[in-house]
Amino acid sequence: MRIWSTVVLSSLALLVIAGCGGPSEKKLVGFWVQEYEDEQQQSIADVAAQIQGSSGASTSMSIDMKKDHTFEFAVGGVASSGTWKLDGETVTLTYTDAKGMVLGDGDTVELAFSANGKELTFNPGKGSSASALFVKTDD
Repeated sequence: MRIWSTVVLSSLALLVIAGCGGPSEKKLVGFWVQEYEDEQQQSIADVAAQIQGSSGASTSMSIDMKKDHTFEFAVGGVASSGTWKLDGETVTLTYTDAKGMVLGDGDTVELAFSANGKELTFNPGKGSSASALFVKTDD
């Protein structure tokens, strides 16, 4: 009986610990749009649109994270696509169809996924002050 109690309590403890982990894939799936915090972020979107060869007023960036682990990243109406993987609070995007971006097919980008599942943040690091914040629109 004592062994059975130990097994049950250990199982419950593991369930509680697993439930306290990072954000879930379910929270990641959906449509994300860039939220501009300042003029610098708007200018980053403008440069990204120029890199992709997009012209026109719309320089918004969005990411459509799909249930089948594929994504579509759009800048100013030009879409690129690939696959995604969630590991803890890090989302890795691997491009399979970069469509004129500086990144090529097979290149990866990492985004930080907030613990509450409401924000994705791109920060290239290595001395760059550029960053991009994405918020989910279909919660």
